[in-house]
Formats: sequence, structure tokens, C-alpha cells
Amino acid sequence: MFRHVVVPIDLSNRNQQVLAAAAEVSDPSESRLTLLHVVEELHGVPSAELREFYDRLRTGAEAHLARTLKAMKRNQRKDRIEIKTGRPAKEIVAYASRSRADLIVMGSHSVDPRRKAPPHPGWGTVSYKVALLCRCPILLVK
Repeated sequence: MFRHVVVPIDLSNRNQQVLAAAAEVSDPSESRLTLLHVVEELHGVPSAELREFYDRLRTGAEAHLARTLKAMKRNQRKDRIEIKTGRPAKEIVAYASRSRADLIVMGSHSVDPRRKAPPHPGWGTVSYKVALLCRCPILLVK
């Protein structure tokens, strides 16, 4: 059993399979679950101009993750909600490292088989980047 499971999620309604997988690999009485959301930072605009905008996004994300955690019927004393601002893959990897996560459970979008090459060399999905950069095991849920 994993002691600390980090679950990066967006605010869509497509996270049910990811949350179910995270619940299966973590024991509510023994494990800590962290729901993590990264508010993507806009580039090219001074952050001071966007402070209020980011505050609203963070507040909405926090409420959404709190409802999600409550719906999972987990022991909320151990479980956590974390909201970060920045580049999603970088923030997920940094948080997992700092918090000494034992496992990351995250969604993975299917790749369109008709596409022969990525839209731009070096680009990849957030889950791909996290899988390459993170030191702890990762469970990708399709």
C-alpha cells in the first residue's frame, strides 16, 4: 500500500476513473491522498496585473477539490488539497518531490493514431512529461 498518493486533476468532470484508481491503491486509514490542481500561468502578462484573476481561479479550484474529496468519503484529517500556479508538469513533479509522494495517479489522454507526428517537436502531454521527469512511480489512467 502507498503511504502518500498525489492525484493531479483538472476541474473537468472526466476525473472519475482517476479518482477511483487512486481510491483503490490507497487505504483511507493508512494512506494520505493529496488532490493537486495547477492553475496554468499566463506568460507575457505581468503577474501583478493578474493577481486578482489567479486568486479567483485558486478559490474556485479549492472549492471544487474540497467537494471532490468529500464525495470520495475519505478521512479528511490526513488528506490534502493543494493548489499551485505555474506550468502543470513542472509543478506536479516539484510537489511530488517536495512532499515525498510514493505514487502519482493521473489521467492520460489517448493519442490519435491518425496523427503521424506531434504538433511541435518536443511537446507532449502533461502526463508524458511527468512520467519522464518524476522519480516516484506513476499510474496513468486512460
